[in-house]
Order: sequence, then structure tokens, then C-alpha cells
Amino acid sequence: MNQSESRNIQRRLLFEPSQYQVIRNESQKGPLWWRAFGFPAKIDDKGEFQRIEGFISCLKCKNTQIHNKSSGTKRYKEHADKCYPIINETVISSSSSSSSSSSSIDLTSSSSSIDLTSSSSSITISSSPSSDVSIQPTLHQMGFIKPTKVSEKDVKKVKDLSVQWVCGNIRPFSVLSDEGFRHLAQECVRLGSLYGMFDINDVLRCDKTISRHVVTFADAEREKLKELLSIPLQQHSLTICPDFWTDPYRKISYLGITIIMVDDKCNFNSIDLFCKPFEYKTKSAENVVSSLLNCLNFLGIDSLSDVNIVCDRGSNFVCAFENFEPLFCYGHRLNNIVKITFFQNKSKKKHFKKSDSTNTIDTSQLALLKVEDDNHNETQESSTEDSEVSTDNDCDNDMTLLVAKKTKKPIKKST
Repeated sequence: MNQSESRNIQRRLLFEPSQYQVIRNESQKGPLWWRAFGFPAKIDDKGEFQRIEGFISCLKCKNTQIHNKSSGTKRYKEHADKCYPIINETVISSSSSSSSSSSSIDLTSSSSSIDLTSSSSSITISSSPSSDVSIQPTLHQMGFIKPTKVSEKDVKKVKDLSVQWVCGNIRPFSVLSDEGFRHLAQECVRLGSLYGMFDINDVLRCDKTISRHVVTFADAEREKLKELLSIPLQQHSLTICPDFWTDPYRKISYLGITIIMVDDKCNFNSIDLFCKPFEYKTKSAENVVSSLLNCLNFLGIDSLSDVNIVCDRGSNFVCAFENFEPLFCYGHRLNNIVKITFFQNKSKKKHFKKSDSTNTIDTSQLALLKVEDDNHNETQESSTEDSEVSTDNDCDNDMTLLVAKKTKKPIKKST
């Protein structure tokens, strides 16, 4: 049993209620956190729900966790306080100075009554663990950390150590604002609150150990990503955005893919899947499709027809995705329209014959010719030519601002 199995059960409880449900724990003896949990169950051939051993699920949000004899109960208590908080009995007493008669109101989860007494007024509100009253969780339960006032002496000490680190080891100042560094420091603070003062070398490992751990961490993250994309892939709601990039110095072409999806909790996700050197010499349609399938194979994508495709109008992509009905990016088209309207490509500049009279270039006519030429090129399939141009736009050549030049008439000297 692992976390992937528990997340799979949680998804089925949320999206397959006819086949999976949470049954209550009928035992009367048990800790208080059982008020929020039950056992996940699956319907059998007889139409009865049978418990799935080794797991417990929240009755409200269907959060599923591993449960066995060696499991700790801290996370169960925290989740129970979040979904089913207990309202402590609160009594507010006040003396009555204007009237000798007063009222007492007692509100419970089962019944309510109003009792008139003569000495004081009190309001008592109580709730049993089985109450369904919705209470907003506290900031502490939502993960907010209470701000702490740190002395100026300690703050100055941290700044001094930061300067010694950055300047002494020639590190960029931006490393102090790096999100990963902040997470690492915050985790060390959390461990300090648990264990007290300890040697930092007991926690931090050397560079060789971390470099070896990269492979293990990457494999685990790939499995999580594969599980995250499994349901959108089955529902054909997964979108890929391929693109080519060219290193102008090393002259190496790179193929990158971004995945766009909405998960089962309606969260929008944009994931940069990879960006690796293109393995073929030519960017033909067959090579593009083959390279994409090789890179997407570890996710269980065997055909591009299982995903949606968004790309630019590069000739290699247009030809490669001809049978997959891709969606072309409008941003690239608008960018090309602006470039063609105001700029000119050197490689496609029209040569005009000079005449004796003053010649000027009509920029509007050139723009019209360029638009017609661009539209004509988009309809042609170029599946065998090696396009070294980055498909970030359709015509990414050097651009120069069009300047109208005048030529002077030669002056004839009289003899």
C-alpha cells in the first residue's frame, strides 16, 4: 500500500459514488478523531459495499489515508479538526440591572428551549461531535504561521552570515530570494521546533549524496506526474504544446513540450514536461511525430490522437499534425501580422530597378505582397526540409525597419 493507492481510492469516492462509498465505523469505543472518518468500501457482485482494508476516508471531503497498527494518529486528528471542528461550550453571563426578569437560552444539537428565570441571563451554546453545523476553520488549521518579532540583534546576525556566504563563496545575491532556499530554511526552522537545538550537519547532506538522490527523486516525481495525468488522459482532456528552440551559438535544435490540464479538483495546471535536444538531423513530419512519441511514451501516451495539440503554424508542425486536428496559436499569427505590417525580412526583400527619376518604395504594397506570400507558404507542406528557424513564430528572420531611399540624378558636366 502506498500514497498512490490512497489517492486512487479518493478519486473513485469522488467521481464514482455508485461504486464506491464511505461506511461509518460502528465501533462505539475509539478516539475522538473517528468522528470524521469511516472506511472506504466498494460494491460487490451482490450489490453490497465491502470494506477496502488498510485505508480510512473522511466522511466529508473523501480524503483517504493509510491506516494500520503502525500508523500515527497526529494527521488524523489534524484532519478531523479541519473538517469536523469541535465547538467548546461557551457561557456568557451578564447581570441584569434594568429588569428583574431575564431569559436563558440553551441551544444544543438535538433540541432548543427557552427558560425564563429571575436572577441573571446566560446563553449556553454546545454542540455534539455528530453535529453537522458548518464552522469556518481557524488560520492555524489552514497552515498560516503566526508572525514572530525577531530582535534586531538576531536579524543583523543573519544578514552578516548572508553577506559572508554570498561574497565569500562568490554566489549571486538572488540566491537569498530563491524560493527553494526559502523552503529549505523554513523546513530547518520546523525541525528546530521539534528537536530543539541540533547540529545542522545531522540534517544536511553533502553534494555527492544529493546528486545521487536526484535520480530517485526524479523517478518518484515521474510516477506522481503519471498518476496525475492518468484521468485527464482517459477523458481526452490533456493538451500538449510542442515547440522548437534553436541555440544560436551551438546551433542545436531543442524540442520542448508544455502540458496543460485541469485536475479533478478543478485546478488549472501548466507543466513544463521537458526540453531536450532534437534527436534527428531534419525536422520532417515523420521525425517530429516519432520524437514526440518517444518522449511521451513514459506517460502512457502511445498515439497523439489521445491528446489535444496546440502549436504554431510552422510548416513542420502543420504537416506532422495534419491528421490530428491541431489548434493553431493565435498569438503567433498576430505577431506575424504586426511584423509584416511594420517590418521587412532581408531574405525576401524585393529588388527594384533604379530609374533616372527619384524612386520611393511604397510600404503598403510591400506589406500586401508579404501577406500574400506568407499565406501561400502556409498552404504548402514542407515535410522533408530542415527548418532551422525556431517555431516561436512563422518567419523569425532578421528584421529591419523599412526606410525609403532616394537616388540623385547624375549631373552631366558641360564640355
